[in-house]
Amino acid sequence: MGPDLTNVYSAPGKGPAYIKAFVQVGTNVMPAFNLSETELDQLVRFFERIDASGKADPKNFKRNLNGTIEYK
Repeated sequence: MGPDLTNVYSAPGKGPAYIKAFVQVGTNVMPAFNLSETELDQLVRFFERIDASGKADPKNFKRNLNGTIEYK
């Protein structure tokens, strides 16, 4: 599983600027993406809506051998 971004929009010290930088720079497990400013703005809006849907903690999920994920 990749980094948990469910509530990245409202997390302290995060938000739109963090999301854009994270996507443009990448990490050691995620490549950098060369998106237009319009695409970045759309991605930020997506994360804003996901964030508003509730809280999620990846520690509460179990990855099965067949690749599916279930809530513990």
